[in-house]
Amino acid sequence: MRFLAILRRKAKDTSKGRHEADRGRPKQIADDTKQIEDDTKQIADDTKQIEDHTKQIEDHTKQNKRRQSSWDPNSVGLGLGYFERAKLSHSCN
Repeated sequence: MRFLAILRRKAKDTSKGRHEADRGRPKQIADDTKQIEDDTKQIADDTKQIEDHTKQIEDHTKQNKRRQSSWDPNSVGLGLGYFERAKLSHSCN
């Protein structure tokens, strides 16, 4: 019986002997985890913004190619240039 009481007392004593810095560790881990989650969300937002900007650039590039093909007869744009369309429309009459 006495032996069990001594074991219980020793088990309680070991928890008292923890280093002072270890006591705040769970809160620090929680804070670090929250910071990592916030940083991950920020990276995802930045990635989305970059994707949106890339799409805008691609759209503007397509528009510029269309504009170029409409006035430049030597353009290899998206369709017939203005002069090619004019020639076709006049030759049909």
